[in-house]
Amino acid sequence: NFLDLPLTSKYSFYHRWIYDNKDSKVFSSTTLRSLNEKRIGGQVSFEPLMHKGENDVYGQVIDFKQIDISNKTSYRVSENANLTLETAISEHNQKSFFGTKKYVADQTIFYIKSAHILNWKNHKLISGINHKRTLLDEIITNDDYLIYPEDPKLEKIGPKLEKISGLFVENNFKWNSGNTQAITGLRIDHHNEYGLFITPRLLGKQNINENTFLRASIGSGWRTLDVFSENINLLGSNKPVEVSMDLQPEKAFNYGINIVHAIYLEKSEFQILLDFYKTIFSNQIHPDYHQENHSVIYMDNFTGESKSNSLQFEIGMEFFKSLGIKIAYNYLDVFQMKNGVKHQLPFNAKHHVLATTSYQPIGKNWQFDMNLHWFGKKNIIYNEDNQIDHSESNYSDPYSLLNVQLTK
Repeated sequence: NFLDLPLTSKYSFYHRWIYDNKDSKVFSSTTLRSLNEKRIGGQVSFEPLMHKGENDVYGQVIDFKQIDISNKTSYRVSENANLTLETAISEHNQKSFFGTKKYVADQTIFYIKSAHILNWKNHKLISGINHKRTLLDEIITNDDYLIYPEDPKLEKIGPKLEKISGLFVENNFKWNSGNTQAITGLRIDHHNEYGLFITPRLLGKQNINENTFLRASIGSGWRTLDVFSENINLLGSNKPVEVSMDLQPEKAFNYGINIVHAIYLEKSEFQILLDFYKTIFSNQIHPDYHQENHSVIYMDNFTGESKSNSLQFEIGMEFFKSLGIKIAYNYLDVFQMKNGVKHQLPFNAKHHVLATTSYQPIGKNWQFDMNLHWFGKKNIIYNEDNQIDHSESNYSDPYSLLNVQLTK
């Protein structure tokens, strides 16, 4: 007696103004976007006006409104130099119910970035400054279970004020007749609570021949976490959520390679792609569903070994410029090492296959598309007794999704 999918209604508006005069040195683009969305889930008999926030019939309601406006303006200083200014402000208001739990959030984000772009010989040098300011207010009302266990009824989280100011520089240069390309980048950011972060990155591309390309990248990254807005599904559980009072930013170091080879025949084209990427996490924040014999969902920094290995093989084919076929296989291994034992993070399928077909007759105004996704088994949460003993033994069955679309 539960819905398979939430009932969703969505209204969105998007508009862009562009000023681009060939005789002027100024280019400007302003974008306005708004989105209202409401989702209703839970039992089939759930009526929001009657049952929202009550425990007679279980239901979930997620209702949010977003509006944002952004502008990007560039000024041509000379033939080889430009100045750019980007600004954006966004507002997010949300009211949600998960059974008897109520979650209310208001978030305002302001962003500004100024950059100088210089084209010099085979180099493109970009440097600048940016500032991001985020104000987040969250309130959780919970009649049944504790969240941050000091108060069984109400927890006001915040307001949280985050200010990040940064400097960045990036150099894109080419040589060997454009067949070799490298991008070096460095960011220095200051967070009002966590201090200084230095983030380097390097990307390279080599054209081995006319049909074969090799790309490689290496670098690091970091981010702060808003526990409940990014893990809203936790509120749908009947288990209490305990959050560490001293969450530190997540950090990661990653590297990878990408190889593309193309084959061109008289009436067909083939493209073969191979990807491998590895990410090493530190201070990773991921819900621990097995804390205290599975009775509590615990959120804290994981300081042990945590990695993600991703491998993808893809082949794309096009025939007679009207029929396209793509087949891809993705292997994703995401795990944490605990006491010398490898634990797969839940809800990730190790194996995923995608097959797509697209057909559009030449000169015709209609197109047929079909996508087939196959997901392998996923490690899910064991819901019976002795949960810790079964933390690695409960898996979902593989499943498929088929989407068909006809466009005229």
